[in-house]
Amino acid sequence: MAYADYAYYTGGYGGMMPETDFSRLSRRASAYLDRMTFGRAARPPEALAGKVRDACCAVADEMYRQAQGGEVAGVSNDGYRETYVPSGKTPDARLYAAAALYLGAAGLLYRGW
Repeated sequence: MAYADYAYYTGGYGGMMPETDFSRLSRRASAYLDRMTFGRAARPPEALAGKVRDACCAVADEMYRQAQGGEVAGVSNDGYRETYVPSGKTPDARLYAAAALYLGAAGLLYRGW
């Protein structure tokens, strides 16, 4: 089950990924969050449910960027051309950073007892 739906992604989060890509990637992003949080993202306290939804959207966005070839460096309006550049971080480090932006202070990423 995905932690965010497309209506929230476009309306609340402000994302612009196509719906077909989001439905696939949001499930992968939710599985990634489950792995990172040791399953705690599936049962967050009421106050953290919005942060889990936002983290799901952010991770799905990063997965979409990685599938497109990296970060956009430039866009041309004549015939629509995009140029991508690789980031200095590993793909997993970029996914973790996207999730940690929303879950870092929530305590869901804590690996201790």
